[in-house]
Amino acid sequence: MRDAGFLTEADFARAREEPLRPRGEATPFVAPHFTTRVLQWADDSSLAVSAVGADGSLRSSLDLALQTAIEAEVRHTVDVLHDRGVREAAAVVIDNPTGEILAWVGSPDFWADTAGQTDMVVSPRQPGSALKPFLYGRAFDRGYTPATVMADVARSYQTSIGLYRPRNYDHRYHGPVRIREALGSSYNVPAVEMAERLGASSVLDALHDAGFASLRQSADHYGLGIALGNGDVSLLELANAYRSLATGGVWHPVRWRPLAGPGDPGRSRRVMSARSAALILDILADPEARVPGFGISTPFDFGFPVAVKTGTSRHFTDNWAAAVAARFTVAVWVGNFDGRPMEGVSGITGAGPLLHRAVLEVAKRYPPGAFVTPREAGAVQVEICRLSGKRAGARCPRASEWFAPGTEPADSCDWHVDGKLVLPAPYTEWLAQSRAAGSGGVVTEAGEGLDDQAGRMLASQSGGAPQARDAQSHGFRILSPRDGDRYSVPPSVDPRYATIALLAAGASSRVRWTVDDRAVAVPRLPLVRGAHVIRAESAQGSDEVRIRVD
Repeated sequence: MRDAGFLTEADFARAREEPLRPRGEATPFVAPHFTTRVLQWADDSSLAVSAVGADGSLRSSLDLALQTAIEAEVRHTVDVLHDRGVREAAAVVIDNPTGEILAWVGSPDFWADTAGQTDMVVSPRQPGSALKPFLYGRAFDRGYTPATVMADVARSYQTSIGLYRPRNYDHRYHGPVRIREALGSSYNVPAVEMAERLGASSVLDALHDAGFASLRQSADHYGLGIALGNGDVSLLELANAYRSLATGGVWHPVRWRPLAGPGDPGRSRRVMSARSAALILDILADPEARVPGFGISTPFDFGFPVAVKTGTSRHFTDNWAAAVAARFTVAVWVGNFDGRPMEGVSGITGAGPLLHRAVLEVAKRYPPGAFVTPREAGAVQVEICRLSGKRAGARCPRASEWFAPGTEPADSCDWHVDGKLVLPAPYTEWLAQSRAAGSGGVVTEAGEGLDDQAGRMLASQSGGAPQARDAQSHGFRILSPRDGDRYSVPPSVDPRYATIALLAAGASSRVRWTVDDRAVAVPRLPLVRGAHVIRAESAQGSDEVRIRVD
């Protein structure tokens, strides 16, 4: 270049004195979907000055080790479900106190043809039942309670495009169900009825308050189907909405940069009252409330407090699942970018296992903590009839339920009269259909003081101990833990929450549990190292299993 006249002698001398630096390896493109999105946000003129450091770098909130682990779980999920028509999955993790994004996986493989760069963390799709907690949160703020009984019976609603007949996922009607069971078991018919009572506009307002900005159409456009997630939302919106349940019912924006200090949490708005948020978390963390709809075995027993909800869109095109611990929120999606239906993959069998593994990965690094309880939020506890939701009488199957002060039931149950069950008029047709269906229509078990088989069905549905559908043929037995099981104490988990559920089938009366010959008041087993003998007894029999905790 000097000989050609492009360099002066001074420039040539300086160039000769400059040391040669070996070229290093290229910086890996980690967390590609998240990185791409952050660069878009940082290019925003309003962020440019504050986002870029003095050295020109951008520092994000992402936990790279956690990101790598979640990416592996997303790929594993697609590999396992490939034969059932599943090609894609996504996940996002948010730190609840700060709103910082800890992990963001938009697809299993960013480099897989053109579809790999589709980012399902921010691509709107229909969430199915995953929106129901915000419907019932609005209902609780309007005076409804977890004990409010909803009629899960056949009903049609007149809409602008004709009659709308909602159906449950299991294609059955369940008669009188309390909101606790309606939400925990994700029944569709009660949710639509609640949307009818509140009004579609009110439900849509609640969802907007929860941060679902993707719902841009009018309430008339969505109709009552908004209760069942017929509008498109993003996984990031869903995760941050569920995070609001853990922050006292208040929505805050997410952050992609770490907080330098306590600072300003940013703009916020109330989604629901703190007490209603505590009640929703209590229901979503209640495994017994899930049993009628999903059975005893689900991927949602973690050993520490976690509130969980799933959603499946029509025709099995999208699976969603969200989990809220006190410290963090995880949301996952499983499906196909092109909208092809999966082969019978539900939120329990598709997104559920991915959610379970992702939550455990996060819990290794961030202690889950404990929710604000309904009592701490100011709720009061009352003994109610499991079937009527009213104050329990002498012949009623009992349950303890939480109420906002002033919403406790004033009347005692009048459904159980002189040893017989007398249902209100709205359930007459449903009861007749249940009798005709026999045990094929409803889970059955022996009931006390009821006059016919249909009554016994009702006792099982809302009064008896949870049991598997084939419990009668196998007699009384322990379902969890199983004989010979081995457990390990999970790391980074408060010992108070390192527990497993004690579950039995085939009982129509109270089950008494002992562990190593010591009575257990709460049906959960703390994981204490060593060998243990668990025994369960009821009027229907007894069973015993042996386990080991390493």
